[in-house]
Amino acid sequence: MIIRDVSERKDFEDALKRHNLYLESLQAISLRLMNRLDLDTLLGEILDRSSELLDTQHAYFYLVNDEKDRLELVMARGYYQSLVGKRIQKGENPSGQIWENGQLLVTEEYCSLPGRVADRTHVHAWMGIPLKQGKEVLGVFGLARLGEDRRPFSDQEISIMEQLASMASISVINVKADHELFRELERRKQAESELVAMNDELEERVTARTLDLSEANEELAAQYEEISAMNEELGAQNEEIRAMNDENEDLNQQLLGLNEKLEARVAERTADLIAVHLKLTAQNEALRQAQEELRDTGDHLRKLIQYSSAPIIVWNPEFIITRFNKAFEQLTGYQGGEVIGRPLSVIFPRESLQETVGLIEQSRSGVHWEAVEIPIRRKSGEVRITLWNAANIYAADAVTLTAVIAQGQDITERVRREQEAMRDAQLAMRVQKALLPVTVPSEYIEVATIYNPFGYVGGDLYFLDWRYGGKLLRGFLVDATGHGLGTALHTASLHVLLREVNERDLPLTEAMRWLNRRAGEYFAEGIFAGALGFELDLETRQLRWVCAGIPEVWMTAKAMAGAVQCPGMCLGIMEEETFEMHRLPIEVGDCFYFMTDGLSDFLGEQLNQPLALFPEMVSLLRDLSEAETRRDDATAVCIQVRALPQPLTGQYGWPRIIRFSGYGDYQRLGGEVAKIIAEVTGLPHSFHEVAVNEALANAMECRDGVPRQHKARLRFNKVGNRLIVRVRTSRLAFAGNAVLRRLRAHPEDMFSFGEDASMGRGIPLMLSLSHKMTYNSEGTEVLLAWKL
Repeated sequence: MIIRDVSERKDFEDALKRHNLYLESLQAISLRLMNRLDLDTLLGEILDRSSELLDTQHAYFYLVNDEKDRLELVMARGYYQSLVGKRIQKGENPSGQIWENGQLLVTEEYCSLPGRVADRTHVHAWMGIPLKQGKEVLGVFGLARLGEDRRPFSDQEISIMEQLASMASISVINVKADHELFRELERRKQAESELVAMNDELEERVTARTLDLSEANEELAAQYEEISAMNEELGAQNEEIRAMNDENEDLNQQLLGLNEKLEARVAERTADLIAVHLKLTAQNEALRQAQEELRDTGDHLRKLIQYSSAPIIVWNPEFIITRFNKAFEQLTGYQGGEVIGRPLSVIFPRESLQETVGLIEQSRSGVHWEAVEIPIRRKSGEVRITLWNAANIYAADAVTLTAVIAQGQDITERVRREQEAMRDAQLAMRVQKALLPVTVPSEYIEVATIYNPFGYVGGDLYFLDWRYGGKLLRGFLVDATGHGLGTALHTASLHVLLREVNERDLPLTEAMRWLNRRAGEYFAEGIFAGALGFELDLETRQLRWVCAGIPEVWMTAKAMAGAVQCPGMCLGIMEEETFEMHRLPIEVGDCFYFMTDGLSDFLGEQLNQPLALFPEMVSLLRDLSEAETRRDDATAVCIQVRALPQPLTGQYGWPRIIRFSGYGDYQRLGGEVAKIIAEVTGLPHSFHEVAVNEALANAMECRDGVPRQHKARLRFNKVGNRLIVRVRTSRLAFAGNAVLRRLRAHPEDMFSFGEDASMGRGIPLMLSLSHKMTYNSEGTEVLLAWKL
């Protein structure tokens, strides 16, 4: 004899019966709703069905009265039937509280509710649901279990009650709508009756008014005839008056013309007399002032020269010093009495005397000095550099030279600072060029670089680095605003940042975002930099680039040619800027030219750009970088693809292995992983790809946005109709099999990784998306398998 436990089956059958009963109830109530039965019938049907579904006879409906100030118990079953007609206020007992807050209320013990009715200690499980229209509460649907029945309401029973409450709400809304419609029809009938009566009265009034208007029109016609006759008489009189007015107007115009002529003559004569008077007065005043000025000019000029803050010297046509002011005494150390009357050469050093004498001879021939640098020898023998302006003084005939007056300014310290700045600029230029990377030759590509700052130092720089065993060339091009030593400091900071971000092994877009955040820490207000980053990946045969203020890349490739526009925000403007990655497949013979605007602006003006002829194009860019019309730094990195290595993964044969040397490989080789999986599954994307990417993310420890330099090996193998994937990592091992055993024993924990800090989402996803999954004993390699 075989004994089986059929408890589960019976529970299932009971649940099925309850579900069928629930569906029958919904159908019955829906049919009554569609037939728009009266509200009492519908509510009674809902109470009976709810009692049958939830196995309790105690249920009721409260509805808000027309004044909306009370809840009235309108329908009930069981214990509550004796309370029909009872009214309560908002907040009074639990049903009033539901009316007040519009929220479902469920309890296992009615006595535990605040505001409960005190004499209902025999009520245990109780539930109240608001009947709502939008946010408005229309009533409360309640259900309870009493006496020995202490069962709490389950979630399914609560859901059933909510459905029935929704239908009850619809019933109440329909009844309200019907009542409103009936009242509206009654109002319209009454309005139509009133309108008919008003129309009858209006017709009577219009008829009477029409008769009155006819009589008035006849009287008005007679009056109009009389007025017309009077208008004809008045018209004749107006014509006579108008003729008289025209004659008077002509006379007035003649008189006005004569008056204007007379006034003009009087005004003109008066103005002439006033002008003559003012001219004589001004001439007399000018003559008086000139006489006073002539008396003071000699003394004024002497004091002006003597006490001027600028050094002033005067010599005659024979180059003899005739005047030497106080400021010149301080400049040379000589007193005026020591040099006045002596030759001009006494204040010049012997080493430059011949050149200085030539300049002085030019002044005698009429050449003016303007900002001429001439060395001066002090009395102590020290030589100072001065900036001179000189002018000739002529006699009254404007031909005979009487003296030369010169003014000097000591610029010795300024010249010294300029020389120091020049030395600093030359040093900065040598440092800038030393920071530029040396181009490493490659059998696959040819690289040519151009760097020609506009001054001694510039705001441009470039950076190149071969990665992954010479299979990927990463580069950056930067154009900082401005020129000079300040910009040199910014470019030096950018050099350091470029080397630092290169060591972080970030994807190109993340590297540009990192540079943008850090650059703002080094830039002063109003300073920013245009940048462009690129990666020439020979293994994946792809060019990737990101623009940040350098808006175009020149190229000739199979996919596109010419200037490719790629806008992007400059570095140092917005701290959290994002940048777009551009991709292009590469082939042998492709040429790419990355340049700053000092070259691209000129290149755009050229009629013919030999983009496909690499040597000629590089030569053209070098010529443009040395053009005299250039007004900016000129920098370029030019690349021609001469050959390509074997693809990372072959088209045929198994197994296929991809090795990852760090976080950068994980980012750049994702497309190759997707290609292999798509080849096997025949789908561009699939859950196989999701599981493999999770395995790789665990192996590379990709979390928190922080790159960690773990190494990994990914091995694909296809055996018959099975795909086997193995991922091995260099990171520290962990007990992966123990986690798998736990999840297989307790499937409900499959997606509890949000609560378990020791487990991320990777293992649950791999386990749920693969047909087979296991770790090796060390926990350093995971195996995933699928039956295709």
